[in-house]
Amino acid sequence: MRLEDALCREPASILQSYQYLERQVNDGSPSGEHRTVSKLYSPIEGTKHFPLPYVLVPTEKCEVIGNNPSLTAKRTIGLNGQQSDLRFFLHPDMADTLKLGKTDTDFQVFPTSSGRTVCRVDSENPVYIKLHYDGILGRIVRKMGREKVAESVYSSEDLDRLREKGICNSSFDFFPESLGLISKMGKEGFGFVVRDFNTRNQPDGIIVPRIPWFSLFSLDRQKPNDPPLLKQWVESKVGRNLEKARDYVFKNFIKPVVDCYTFLSTEVGVVSDYNAQNLLIIPDENGDVDRIAFRDLHSFYLDADTRRKNGLPVDCARKIDTQSEDGEDTRYAFALRSVYFDHKFSDLTRPL
Repeated sequence: MRLEDALCREPASILQSYQYLERQVNDGSPSGEHRTVSKLYSPIEGTKHFPLPYVLVPTEKCEVIGNNPSLTAKRTIGLNGQQSDLRFFLHPDMADTLKLGKTDTDFQVFPTSSGRTVCRVDSENPVYIKLHYDGILGRIVRKMGREKVAESVYSSEDLDRLREKGICNSSFDFFPESLGLISKMGKEGFGFVVRDFNTRNQPDGIIVPRIPWFSLFSLDRQKPNDPPLLKQWVESKVGRNLEKARDYVFKNFIKPVVDCYTFLSTEVGVVSDYNAQNLLIIPDENGDVDRIAFRDLHSFYLDADTRRKNGLPVDCARKIDTQSEDGEDTRYAFALRSVYFDHKFSDLTRPL
């Protein structure tokens, strides 16, 4: 892929380029690409987009999670204060096995790299939906039980509270997951999370480019002769001077991620799962890196000790706490290792 296509700021082109990056400029997970998802819905091999089934579920048969859902999220499930039925979205592979009744299919979506998170194909109203998937994607089963849905929404609300208090970092941004829906039907509750297409720091109604971290160093499956995006990016800014190139990579790519790690871990007591799939780059109008945006908020842990010291709430089950048996050092070591090694920082400079 050419860098100018990835940085294009025309709304329809943004969605098209972003889909291509997620699915084709992606070397895959180092842990393997085992998937039980049907070929038709596969991020790499699947169709360009497909209809996402949903059933209309009475409000008394589902649980809405989220104290302050975004307007986009409410519109997505049909939560408008008047409608008695809500849209309960299902991955097509799960639609028959879950037996929730007749499904409608007027939402066109494409899969992101994870397979179970899809994005609506609508340049005016794009939105992400993170679905329940009782099958293997990558290396683990991707069920979305109530606990994971609640963790996603809680983490999003927690980050919003911190922003309201003025606790922020210029490099850090995130994709809000402000609403989840859980089915009360059947023995085991399951559901999905609605994730805004815009990051929290991006004004509503303005769609901007985003580049998954893995797309920086991955080869284009369809155009393998195109240089990696990072190589194109650096050469467009500083030419082929190796010393300047390394300085540019450190300042614009490595340092912002480390700054986010430091900010989250020391100031707000949050330990995230730092990997190349969960981070996206938000470029500015000049084609420079503006922010590092996090997604998949259910992977956030809270460091109870740090939050107590800073006067922040710790009322969340997904936390590390030296007052309990949870291993604080282990979780921090894992996150720090992810920052420095799992992002393939060495790969960033190798092709320069």
